[in-house]
Amino acid sequence: MSIPCGFSCTSVASKCLTFADRKTGKVKRGPDAEFNCYYAMMEAAYPNVRQNSWNNWDLLKKARSQKRMVNLIEKSLFPLVEDYWSSHHQNPIIRIHVGGEFYCETYFKAWMKVAEHLAPMKFYAYTKQLNFWLFNTVPDNVNLTASEGGKLDYLIYEHNLKYNRVVFSEEEADLKGLPLDKDDWYAHTGTESFASLLHGTQPKGSKAAAAKKALSKKGFTGYGKNQYRSAPPEFFDQLDTWHRRIEDPKVLRILEQAAT
Repeated sequence: MSIPCGFSCTSVASKCLTFADRKTGKVKRGPDAEFNCYYAMMEAAYPNVRQNSWNNWDLLKKARSQKRMVNLIEKSLFPLVEDYWSSHHQNPIIRIHVGGEFYCETYFKAWMKVAEHLAPMKFYAYTKQLNFWLFNTVPDNVNLTASEGGKLDYLIYEHNLKYNRVVFSEEEADLKGLPLDKDDWYAHTGTESFASLLHGTQPKGSKAAAAKKALSKKGFTGYGKNQYRSAPPEFFDQLDTWHRRIEDPKVLRILEQAAT
């Protein structure tokens, strides 16, 4: 479930703060932005993506309370989980946002409650709302990664949080001593900090645009490609536990109630 980038991140984002106007898709960048948020650029380029993000956010803001947000999220997840099971015969690993942020603490708590209800299904998220992470209970089946480049970065180092850094080259990742995540494995399963290569459309004439061009020349055009894999072989031995069919009557009842 994605919600509008920039608009939901304003209080915490800095280096990647990017907005796509709800009506026109026109891009606006924050004063300290060093590169574009890739999902904001998706919202700018594709009206249906933008509309979906805003529809989700409108519904969440109307829900207002944690209980109603939980019901809304579970109702949205139910058909997706069922469809994924039908085609893959396993439960999905849920990325809480592809675009957007935990825009308020009530919303953060709602997602943690959803994950608690649906354990052992795995959830993961990138976030700059580090105060929500630090001062709330995070279930064992949720893997959070601090997204470096925000206004609360100091909390990463004070509390030794797992974090992700966007880098402009593989050499930069090596220099920082960070493994390069190529398929979100470090995000949803790993426990150590990691780097991700810059991706998405970047501002013309910027350092980010030059870096993106250099990466393209080396063959990197984005994530989701089979040649980019991070997961070690032993990861696949654990899939039976993480992906097994939900059989707990309590969890099934929650999902069935959410679907009605």
